[in-house]
Amino acid sequence: GITEVRYDDNFFSIGGNSLTAARLVAAIEASFGKRFSPSVLIENPTVESLGLVLKSESSDGGSDVIVSFNRQQKGRPLVCVNVGFEPVMFYRHLAAYFEDRPVLGAQSRGLKRFEPPYSTVEESAADFIAKIDSRLLLSGASLDEPWDLVSYCKGCAVAFEVARQLETAKRNVGSLTVVDSVLKYRRLKIDLAYFRQLRPSIVEWLPRYLFHQYHKRLQAVMADFAFDPASRREYRRIYLRDKTMDANLRYAVGQIATPMMLIRSSESATDPSKDFHLELKDHSTNRQLRIEQVESSHGMMLLEPSVACVAELIRSFSMECS
Repeated sequence: GITEVRYDDNFFSIGGNSLTAARLVAAIEASFGKRFSPSVLIENPTVESLGLVLKSESSDGGSDVIVSFNRQQKGRPLVCVNVGFEPVMFYRHLAAYFEDRPVLGAQSRGLKRFEPPYSTVEESAADFIAKIDSRLLLSGASLDEPWDLVSYCKGCAVAFEVARQLETAKRNVGSLTVVDSVLKYRRLKIDLAYFRQLRPSIVEWLPRYLFHQYHKRLQAVMADFAFDPASRREYRRIYLRDKTMDANLRYAVGQIATPMMLIRSSESATDPSKDFHLELKDHSTNRQLRIEQVESSHGMMLLEPSVACVAELIRSFSMECS
């Protein structure tokens, strides 16, 4: 193990990961009494830079929804779209393969206590675009460069909507890469005949339904007011998951001309129930979708060694679309 940490050592270079990052954040919050987002570690991965953040006047480190993975100013920005309850720092392994261009992560709002999540996919995409533009301008990067969009897991709909809104504004979009993600969730279909056999009386299932609705409201309250910080995080995670799914189900998917690529894990490709990933093709104006496969499980797609293959596919697709 590491016995000494210098003030300029990079947290991730010396073995830090998402689990240890969460523990470090909890320790900082307990010691300094400040709310502190794990995404801050991406932009401030050394003891020295973290110290400057803690000395700042802000009492809410990392409240911005946009994270810069590097300080590059030139080249086509790679924009990683993240929604739901997972921190955007999950993209850091992918970002490491693109040091030659600006890499930004768009983090879903609502991870912090008392912070309201986005209510619609359109609202989320519009906010991401405005904040990414501001971050690019502040860093000195050009807004004329086309964006290469990347989404993983639950981020597909928002990334798709970002591309659609940019096209509507007559801005050029380089490409959209969807990593093992679905554009539109599906509502659960119930066989009513079978349901009646199991629940012959409304008296039996109506209380269950009402309790489920009550429990969803309770999650929202507990996400902010639970006494135990670990419980607050867990309730907020569940709350954001439900809000993300609700927004996706209400989303009216349109059409885009942006070149699209779907990278599927071998786990998803062999599961017939996940063929609805291919619906992405129906929302391309030219009905073209490049499909690639990486030998990996879904959860390992953005981790080594799978992420190296994903990064190479994204780079080659970006060059083809340039």
